[in-house]
Amino acid sequence: MNAQNRLTTEHLIQLLQLRESALFEEPGREDSAILRELASIERPLLQSLLQECSHVAGDIIFLEGEPGNAMYVILAGQVAVVKGNFDTPTVLGYRGPGEIIGEMALLENAPRSASVIALETLRLLRINHEDFQVLLNSRPGIGRNIMAMLSARLRNTGIALDSSAQTRRQLTQQVTQLYTEKEHLLEMQRVRQETSDLIVHDLRNPLGVIYGVLDVLKMVLPEEVLSANQELLNIAEDARERMKRLIDSMLDVARMEGGATALSYKPAAKSPCAPSFPIPCL
Repeated sequence: MNAQNRLTTEHLIQLLQLRESALFEEPGREDSAILRELASIERPLLQSLLQECSHVAGDIIFLEGEPGNAMYVILAGQVAVVKGNFDTPTVLGYRGPGEIIGEMALLENAPRSASVIALETLRLLRINHEDFQVLLNSRPGIGRNIMAMLSARLRNTGIALDSSAQTRRQLTQQVTQLYTEKEHLLEMQRVRQETSDLIVHDLRNPLGVIYGVLDVLKMVLPEEVLSANQELLNIAEDARERMKRLIDSMLDVARMEGGATALSYKPAAKSPCAPSFPIPCL
């Protein structure tokens, strides 16, 4: 790889230093859903669709503004998603194993909206735009599902960014209004509740890692290895689903405590041996 496709040592060190103070986000469920859909494709077709490639720290996977012609699945290593020039970069986030980058290339042939840089030794699965179009023609159902998931992923990312910006503006306005001790105490109570809600919501992030890694293993392990270890995979998937139900239950409780979800009452079906007086149902 030539010098134009690599960061300078100074720029790489700067990105690594920024990573030390970053708050990491784990893979979302949208990524896991897309990987599960890919894993459902017949193995010969999947192998023709995926191209494995590798990079070392400092390699530029793609640059902001250049034509988007491929999406990548990260198998190992970590990348930084960077906006702007490398002298004063704006880091939009970090991506690791089980996550997807460059998905806009499969939706449209638009220029890259950001640059992606390898921060360490990296293994990727590459899906070219042209090969994905072949998949759309040969397996239109699978192709439509993946396109819908990619659209939802991008839409949710946009909503999250808008919500985050709105929340920051609201917090700034509210802080300026805290003139009395009573208002200060009320604000502290509200922040405590929001912090508790965030902690509960963030329990989903490690689950996203489990979803992504298990699905990637299904994609890359030889069939004989998968068959020999199917029982272990089934145990891991069952545990994954139990953890999901537990986290979903915790989120429901957090929503009810915050007043976002109300209990719904409805008449219970009367059994032959039920008492004649009415019993309220939760």
